[in-house]
Amino acid sequence: MLLSDRHHVITQATENMLTSDLADVKDKMYALQRCGVMFSIDDFGKVIHH
Repeated sequence: MLLSDRHHVITQATENMLTSDLADVKDKMYALQRCGVMFSIDDFGKVIHH
């Protein structure tokens, strides 16, 4: 976790953490969002096979 300034906290979560119980994660993210927390999610490293 990084503290970029007194108003921002930057943290990182793995895909496994976010997809283990998708409904629970979604509920928690919505609750945090209502408290003013913003999220940025990327898919770096994701391999897509065609």
